[in-house]
Amino acid sequence: MSSSESDDSNTESSNNCEEECSSEGTQDSPESLSESTTDTEDELFRVMDKTLGARSKTTVGFTHNDTRRVLTVGKINVRIVKGLISEEQTDVIVNSSNKNLDLSKGRASKALLEAASKSLQSECNSKYPSGIDYGDVAVTGPGDLDCKKVFHGALPKWEGPKQEKVLKEFVINILEECTKRKMKSLAMPALGTGYLSYPADKTAAIVFGCIDEFDGDNDDTSLKDIKIVVFGEDKGTYDAFVAKARQRSLGQRKDRLRSAPPSRQPATNLVNRTSCTSNIGNIQVKVIVGSMAEQIVDVIVNSSSPNLKLDNRPGLSQSLLEVAGQSLQDDCDENYPNGIKPGEVAITDGYNLKCQKVFHGTLPGWYSKRSESLLPEKVMSNFVTKCLEKAERNSFKTIAFPALGTGFLKYPVDITVTKMIKTIGKFEHDCKSNSISEVRIVIYPGSKDWTEIEKEFIDQLSDHKPTGKPTVQPVLAKKIPARGTKEFLEFKYREDLKTPSYWTEFHSGKSIKDWNTRRKGPPFKFVDVDQKTCNYIVGIFKATWGGNTGPVTPAFGLHGFSLQPSGSGHVIKVQRIENIYLFERYQQECQRLFRKAATEGGIQPVEKTKGSSGAVVTTKQMDKSLTSHLYPEINEHYFFHGTKVNRVDVIVSQGLDCRLAMSGRVGCGVYGAERSSKSAAYVDQNSNGESKMFLIRMCLGDVCVSKNNVSYKRPPCKKCGKEICFTHVECYDSVMADGGAFADREFVVYDRYQSYPEYLITYK
Repeated sequence: MSSSESDDSNTESSNNCEEECSSEGTQDSPESLSESTTDTEDELFRVMDKTLGARSKTTVGFTHNDTRRVLTVGKINVRIVKGLISEEQTDVIVNSSNKNLDLSKGRASKALLEAASKSLQSECNSKYPSGIDYGDVAVTGPGDLDCKKVFHGALPKWEGPKQEKVLKEFVINILEECTKRKMKSLAMPALGTGYLSYPADKTAAIVFGCIDEFDGDNDDTSLKDIKIVVFGEDKGTYDAFVAKARQRSLGQRKDRLRSAPPSRQPATNLVNRTSCTSNIGNIQVKVIVGSMAEQIVDVIVNSSSPNLKLDNRPGLSQSLLEVAGQSLQDDCDENYPNGIKPGEVAITDGYNLKCQKVFHGTLPGWYSKRSESLLPEKVMSNFVTKCLEKAERNSFKTIAFPALGTGFLKYPVDITVTKMIKTIGKFEHDCKSNSISEVRIVIYPGSKDWTEIEKEFIDQLSDHKPTGKPTVQPVLAKKIPARGTKEFLEFKYREDLKTPSYWTEFHSGKSIKDWNTRRKGPPFKFVDVDQKTCNYIVGIFKATWGGNTGPVTPAFGLHGFSLQPSGSGHVIKVQRIENIYLFERYQQECQRLFRKAATEGGIQPVEKTKGSSGAVVTTKQMDKSLTSHLYPEINEHYFFHGTKVNRVDVIVSQGLDCRLAMSGRVGCGVYGAERSSKSAAYVDQNSNGESKMFLIRMCLGDVCVSKNNVSYKRPPCKKCGKEICFTHVECYDSVMADGGAFADREFVVYDRYQSYPEYLITYK
C-alpha cells in the first residue's frame, strides 16, 4: 500500500483518557489566557452586543467555562476535546482509513478495529468490496463501539492546495450523510493532521468552514453536536483547533459590527450587464449579471430560509433587507410568524426596493433527504410556477428571479437553468392570457461560479455565431407525446438516459452518461428506502406469499431436490440498489424495445398474449407509486428473484448473469416470479437465519408462452417457433412459463441486461 493511502487522524494510545478542553491547561496553551486578556475580550463582545442591539443574535460564538470550550456554528455546537475517539458516546464516529478500507493498516484505524471487533472489517469487505475513492463516505454498523454508525473515509497524503479540496469534500459528505440518516451527534478526529501531514491550522479552518457552510445550506438538519477529538498528546493540533475557533468567533462578531446600520448599502463595483435576451412565446427572458436589489421590476423573487429571517446568512435575502429596510423583515414577521414550507410563496411589499412586491420562497438543499414529494428540482419548478401564476393574477408585467439554488443550496447549475427555462416555457404555453411580458434571471457577480451560470443560461437560450455573440432562438419546454402513441415510443427511444427521480445517491440531476464518466468510487450504492416505499414493498411481498406455491417442480440440474419456500416471510429491511453502470445497460435494452414497438406497431401486453392466464400479479397488486415509472408499452414489470446469501454482492455489482446459472425449466436465462413464495424456494439462510430476495425490473418485450419444459438458450422465432431459425429474423424477447407443466408462472429473459436488481429484501 502506498504511503498516500495510509490511514491517518491522530495516533491513539490506550493509556490516554479523554480530557475535555479544560481551562486549567498549560500556560502557553490558548485556553490558559491571562485573566485580563479574557476579561478584555469579553468586554469587547459586550460592547459589540450593546452596539448591535436587537440584531446581536450570535450565529457563531466561542464559549468557555470550567469544563469545555464550545464553538457555536448556527444551530450546531462544536466541541474540541482531547482523548480517544474509540471511547466516544455519540451517534456517529468518523474513521480516517485508506482507500482499500483495510482497517488493520494505520494506527488509528487499527485502534478503532480493536475496540469495535472484527465485524467492522467484515462489513467493510461485504459492502465495499472494491474499496472507496478519496472523499467518499463508507457507512457501517458500530460493532462494539458506543455509537449507531461508523463513517469511514480516505484522504491522500498532503502535498498542497489540491488536498484541501478533497478534505472539504470529505467533511461535507460526512455532514450530509448524518442529515440523511437523521443523526444528531458526531465525533471526528482532527482529519489528516497525523501521518498524512495536513497542517493543523488549515485543517481546522476547512472543518469549521464546512460546518458553517453546511449549516447555512441545511436549515432542517438533525445534526446538533460535533466533537473534534484530538489525540491527548498532540498538543500542537489541539492548540491550533482551539486558536482557530477563538479567531473565528471573534472575527464573526467584528464582521457583524461592521455590517450593522447605517452602512446598509449595496456594492457598487460589481459587474452589471445584460448577457442575453430571448423570447419564450410572448415572454421576453433577459439574463442579467448584476444586483437583484437594483432591479426595476414589478416583482422581485427572493430565496430565503424557512423561518424568513432575512439576515440569517449572507446572500440575496440580506442584500434585499439592506436596501428595503427593516420594514421588509417586520412584514415577514407579522404575516408569516411561523415561516413557510419549501415551495410556498410569501408576499410582502417592496418598501425601499424598486419593485411593488417581493415574493419570498424557500427550497430544500440539493443533498437534503429526498422523497417523491420533496425532490429539490420539483420543488424549485413548482415554486417558479407559483410565482408566475401569482404575478399573472395581479396583472404584473415584469418579474426578476435569482438563479435559484445555485448558491448555498448546491443545486447543479445545468439543472437550475434547465428547470427554470422549461418551467417558464410551460407557464407561457398553458397560460391563456399573459400579462407578464418580461422575466429576468439575475445572476449575482460576486459568487464564485457566476460566469458558469451565465454561460449555461446563454448556451440554453442561444445559438452561437462565429462572432461569439448569441443569436437567440425561442426556447419552449419540450412536450412529451401522449402515452400509447408512436410518437411517444419514438420519444422514449431518443431521450437522454437518466436515473429514476426517486434515486438519491445517483440522482436524476445528471444524465447517466455524466454519472458514468465523472463518478468516483464504485458504481453502486445500497440505499435504505423511505418508510412509505418499504411499506409498499413489504405489502406486495406478503400479498404474494402463498397462492399456488407448494412443493415445486425442480429446475433442470436440480433433480432429487424437493424445493420448499424458505422462511416465514417476515421482512427485516428493504434496500434500494443504485448501480449506475447496470442501470445504463438495462435502460439501453428498454430503448431497444421502444424502437421495436415503434417500428413494428406495438408490443402485445402480457395479459393479452395468446395462452396467458392474465395480468402480472405483482403489477396488478403493487401500489401505483411503485409502478408509475414502469412502461407497459414494452411489458416492463417487477418480479421476485430468490438467491443464495453468498451471491448477493456479486449480483449487486455485476447483475443477474444467466451464463453462471444452471439451466431452468425453460432454459438458461434470468428468472422472475410474480409470487414471493415461489422465489423463496431458491434461497438459503445466513447464520442469523436471514434470507435474501431481490425485487427486480424486467423488460419483457414480445413474450412467448411455453406450457412445457424446454431448454431454450434464447427466445424462439416469432414465425415458426424454432429456437434456431435461419429463415425468419423476428424473435420473441422473453418466455413466460404459464399453465401446462407449471404450477406457478415464471418469466424469463435470456439477455441479462433485460433485468435490473433494484431492491434487496432481507427476511426470515
